[in-house]
Amino acid sequence: MFRNIYCFMILILVFFCQFVISQERGGLWISPGSFSDYIFLGKYDFVLEDINEKNFPDKVEKGYGVEYQVFDFGESVLLDFVLTEMKKKGFRPATLIELLHFAEVQPKIWGKTQIIAFGSVWRDSIGRRKVPCLQLGMDRRDLYLEWSDSFHYHIASRFLGIRIEE
Repeated sequence: MFRNIYCFMILILVFFCQFVISQERGGLWISPGSFSDYIFLGKYDFVLEDINEKNFPDKVEKGYGVEYQVFDFGESVLLDFVLTEMKKKGFRPATLIELLHFAEVQPKIWGKTQIIAFGSVWRDSIGRRKVPCLQLGMDRRDLYLEWSDSFHYHIASRFLGIRIEE
């Protein structure tokens, strides 16, 4: 009997922790600037060479505020599932610029795992869709590209969403 109660308590704890993790929210101010400005301010240990102004020409002319949420599903998921869940909750995928701002103001959140931003997409020389991702690592700040056409995103993957303005 005690074993069943113990298992039940562990399940409740796991569910509660997962709920808390999946509810990381906050606000960001996206300031004007170019891609290279944001990379410089981020002080990254590594930036994949394909992440550049040519492949991601986003530029912010006028600052704006956004509400973000980090989506963590606690399991391997497909891209369509992530996008559907974000939309249900009133969010859209973050862009590269928004991801870079998030990394600057929330280093403790993203340092635990990888966080992917589906709002900016680049196609490589053979046509594969790739999206920016903050890499997990021990005291490292890495920025690389993840395949957007991936079959499943790993259980450690988290996704940055931005509240849709109405």
